[in-house]
Amino acid sequence: MQKKLIALAVAGLVSAPAFAQSNVTIYGIADVGLGYIDGGKAGDLTGLVNGGWAGSRLGFRGTEDLGNGLKAVFTLEYGIELDNNQGVGGSALPARQQFVGLSGGFGTLVLGRVQSPGYNFAAKYVPMGGYASVHDFLAGTGAGFTIEDSNRLDNTVVYMTPNFSGFSATVAYSFGSEVNETNTYDALTLATGGTNEADSVLGVGLNYDNGPLSAGLVYHGVYNVDKVSAGVGKREDINEWALGGSYDFGVAKAFATYQMREISYVTAGERDYEDDVWTVGVAVPVGAAGSVSLAYGQHDGDGSKNEADAWSLAYSHALSKRTSLYAMYARMSTEDGFVGKSAGVSGKQGLGLGGGERVAIIGGEDYDRVAIGVRHSF
Repeated sequence: MQKKLIALAVAGLVSAPAFAQSNVTIYGIADVGLGYIDGGKAGDLTGLVNGGWAGSRLGFRGTEDLGNGLKAVFTLEYGIELDNNQGVGGSALPARQQFVGLSGGFGTLVLGRVQSPGYNFAAKYVPMGGYASVHDFLAGTGAGFTIEDSNRLDNTVVYMTPNFSGFSATVAYSFGSEVNETNTYDALTLATGGTNEADSVLGVGLNYDNGPLSAGLVYHGVYNVDKVSAGVGKREDINEWALGGSYDFGVAKAFATYQMREISYVTAGERDYEDDVWTVGVAVPVGAAGSVSLAYGQHDGDGSKNEADAWSLAYSHALSKRTSLYAMYARMSTEDGFVGKSAGVSGKQGLGLGGGERVAIIGGEDYDRVAIGVRHSF
């Protein structure tokens, strides 16, 4: 018996260095608030908001040192909702990210389900996320990276370069992906239902970060898109470009974005479609723990009256390094004749709080959105 104990102790000592080379981190965000949407003729909603500032999630990320500067890396991240009995992965976005790969002096190469370059762009160059993000608000009109080619890509290979004096690049290629996964809406026909399936998706992101200055350029190409829905034509390609930047003056941080989308159709009788979105914003520190964010944005669609604009005001207060309180107000206005989500849409169309209930987006209406909540990160 004593010999067995000694053998186990020696084995533990021998294996200890191998375990020391591995590192796994459990992380996440728990964010919930009380929200209200006033959509005028479109109706209103009151209830809890999951992810009023940032989507609630539970994740695992890790690295293993393989020697000679080479590491294995992985991330498994799943959405959670705090107001129901769904559990981990039971949210509207079950798998946020799940990939594995290698990292070293050559950069990082991963395979799996990933955040697209467009997702990272939108999160970086707006002053605050969630209900205070005018980019996210306008995305409800059918504009933006978050609508057409998805926040995330399935079946994807991603290469990220090392940082070269502030410059870095990301290239993502998807071998066929279900896109437009959170919004099954056609900008021209106003048809709903079904999904978009693309033969391939290419995402390229170029970034520059140097002290207070940050800039980014993104291209997304979604090729051979087939909308699986009765009465809706086949889209041939979707091309999107975006330019964004921020500068930290110390007393305030300024943000700006511009993006353009072009949709080409192959079905006879359907014309091509083009729209653009631009946003500006500023975040100002208030004391040692507070921050005020103000932003404005506009969506210009295909057509003289196909426009919507939005502005937002938000305040966050850090109770600790991990826990913050927030209050947000945002308003979006659509022009008469606006080609947006038509009345009577259901499921995941329009603007919502959670649980599937939505307020439709129609022309000539103002939409007010308010949320107060708490966010804890770990």
